[in-house]
Amino acid sequence: MKFTLWLMPLLVLTACSTPDYTKGQPATCEIHHLAMTKRTLSIAYGMIPMSKAEAEQGEWKRRQEQYPHPGDYLPATSLNLHGKTKAQVYVCPQCESLQQANSPL
Repeated sequence: MKFTLWLMPLLVLTACSTPDYTKGQPATCEIHHLAMTKRTLSIAYGMIPMSKAEAEQGEWKRRQEQYPHPGDYLPATSLNLHGKTKAQVYVCPQCESLQQANSPL
């Protein structure tokens, strides 16, 4: 019984933790060569292109080539997220400005 009471808060904290995807990643944007900052972003499930042809055209291609670290959301691609809703990533100030300028909203 004592073990169970001790283990429950630990399991809750582990389940609620936000993954940090900045560890081992460069803190400088590879496109703009600017220092990036850490930010917690929502993870977007189901918003990535579903085929190679879709990935090589339009907004997705522009995002990858011109502003890969915009700070709007984290696409749930091949990351091992285990149902998480947020994650820490690096955001580039220039990528963020370009994404906002190209946003249809």
